[in-house]
Amino acid sequence: MIKKGVNAMYNNQFVEAITFLNQAQRLLDKQPSYKQQFLVYNNIGLTHLKMHDYKEAIHYLHKSYDLAMDQQKPADEMTVLNNMGIVYTKLKKYADAETYFLKSYDIAVREKAEANTGLYATNLANLYYDLKYFEKAEQYIDIAEAYTQKETRNYISTKLLRNAVLLEKKRPEEVIGNLSELLTLCIKNGYLPEKTEVLSLFAKAYQQKENYILADQFLDKALSDSKDYEVRKNLFEEKAANNFILGNLREVVSAKDSIISLNKKINDANSKELLENASLKFELSKSNYELNLQRVAKKNQNIIYLLSLFSLLCLFGFILYSYYKRTILIQQKKIIAENDLTIKKLELEQEINNRLLMQRDFEEKSLIAELDLKQQQETEIRLKEEIELKNKQLSNKILFQSTRNELLETIVALLHDNTGNKNSETLFSLANDLKMHLKEDTKWEEFNQHFENINNRFLEKLNSLHPDLNANDVRFLSFIFLNLTTKEMANLLHITPESCRKRKERLRIKLSLLKETDLYQYLISI
Repeated sequence: MIKKGVNAMYNNQFVEAITFLNQAQRLLDKQPSYKQQFLVYNNIGLTHLKMHDYKEAIHYLHKSYDLAMDQQKPADEMTVLNNMGIVYTKLKKYADAETYFLKSYDIAVREKAEANTGLYATNLANLYYDLKYFEKAEQYIDIAEAYTQKETRNYISTKLLRNAVLLEKKRPEEVIGNLSELLTLCIKNGYLPEKTEVLSLFAKAYQQKENYILADQFLDKALSDSKDYEVRKNLFEEKAANNFILGNLREVVSAKDSIISLNKKINDANSKELLENASLKFELSKSNYELNLQRVAKKNQNIIYLLSLFSLLCLFGFILYSYYKRTILIQQKKIIAENDLTIKKLELEQEINNRLLMQRDFEEKSLIAELDLKQQQETEIRLKEEIELKNKQLSNKILFQSTRNELLETIVALLHDNTGNKNSETLFSLANDLKMHLKEDTKWEEFNQHFENINNRFLEKLNSLHPDLNANDVRFLSFIFLNLTTKEMANLLHITPESCRKRKERLRIKLSLLKETDLYQYLISI
């Protein structure tokens, strides 16, 4: 049935195609088969595509795609995706068409399906040519040529597309050189549509070279071979434009008359096709309606039969059950009533006990939770007070060191500034020792150890948020966290207050803080 449907589709016998494929579907309802089901949905979609019924085509192609995805069949998946791309190209939804063509191409490359890779690359090249993305078109033409060497017709189509791109790039000499080989291949293999396209490209190339007489000759040759109305119309339009440049107004008028005649034929053919498609859709709808009626009738018959059988069985069972109940009902009625009363009493007592137990359990859990919460809050308050006390002690220690450093710096400055001391080696050596002592950083390790022990969570959070901070940055931010003034930090670090302020600004930038954000408040929030 599937083979008959496909043959009918290729012969444009769409009613027969859909009928055969629907018959195949009915057989598959009884005995499912993935491969055959996929072929049915895919070919119904292609039939609707040929009928220009794009909505139904998309519907059935989506069904076949879902099947291929469920069964994880890449070969079938890329086939459907390519067909979807063709549908969306017909609908001029080029973005969707590009998406489907690219997906099918990627699967073909991944699965190393060379024939499919060449075909899908050609489709992408044609799409990009229509969109005037000539660079992209050439990329996929290169790929297509590599995979279509063994298939003459596909190879010719790819070469024709490349030469069309070359004409868009104004390279007529190169095109003329390429087309001679293609014309020979077309004549040798009897490819008339491709031969017509070659002759048309010859004409366009000679038009770009401004050799309009030779271009007109190639257009005449193309017209003598072509039977397709749309192709002939385009050729006559080219011929009219060409003869207008040559000044052959009689030929221009003749070409325009031919175009008018072809337009009428095309419109008549389109109208006829629309009428035929409408008739086909009506016949298909009628056929589907009759088929559904038959299915419903058959289903109703089966339902009536089953209901009748079920009713008889129920009636027979009811009679037996009534007879049985009648013999024992009187004896059990009293016993059942007494047992029901006892059971209800026990259930009531059990429910009361359960509620009391649940209430006590809830009260105990609530009390334990309150105690745990209170204890946790007290522990957090105590820990917070301990940290604040230790930070205060550490801050006082730092302030003491800052005051001591400031005093030592003053003494050193006085010793250096007192000219009377310059001749005293002992005082001068003492001043240098004091200065070296100020530069020593032996206390910083002790400070870091104390600060980490007290504020370990702060340092961990700071390093996780800002991993690019170095040790000096962390130490400087620790001073700010302890709420030291700019002057106090400058004394500790032996830098000027201005340098200290600049360092603050650099760190603000490094921490990615807004200008109005207070650095101390940010560190406290961490």
